[in-house]
Amino acid sequence: MPDRSAIPDADPEEPIPPDRDATTTDDATGGRLGSRIAGIGGVLRARSEPDPTARLAAAELAGLSVAGLTRRRTVAAVALLLMTWVAFTFVQQVGEAVAVTTRADEMRAANADLETRVRAAEQELLRIQETAYVEQQARAYRLGEDNEIPFALAADPPALGPDAPGSAANRVGAAASTTTPLESWLSLLFGPPR
Repeated sequence: MPDRSAIPDADPEEPIPPDRDATTTDDATGGRLGSRIAGIGGVLRARSEPDPTARLAAAELAGLSVAGLTRRRTVAAVALLLMTWVAFTFVQQVGEAVAVTTRADEMRAANADLETRVRAAEQELLRIQETAYVEQQARAYRLGEDNEIPFALAADPPALGPDAPGSAANRVGAAASTTTPLESWLSLLFGPPR
């Protein structure tokens, strides 16, 4: 039987031609039948006998990965995906914790503001319960005492003059400026003195 390793590019499915001495008869029918039987036997023998080069080639092919994925790379890729998922989950939880902390700080600030407003409302309540405040508010409705004269200021009063009562010129201790009628006429006709 010929050696398969010696035949380049031998197809394992192709039957190996039998030796000439494998056939028992040389006539046309017997020779073909005998060669076919021998050929089938040769294929069976070739498949059943381990070939050392075929085993070596099978070992080399088993070591090759499909599309560059080996067991080690697959495990590393799965581990990387797992670590990424854990990191993403951790970052998400940290973000939620920061959001809760921020919300708690905002609620503390709102509570402090509410406490300030409650204290101010309590102070106002104490103030409006005083007798002097009630009497002052009653005067706005002309419910004061009999000897009081009610008055109100206009919404858009004119500006006070420079010599109005309470102005700087008429205050106590201010230097009084006395002008004669002649000086008044002269300043009116020719302008104020320089």
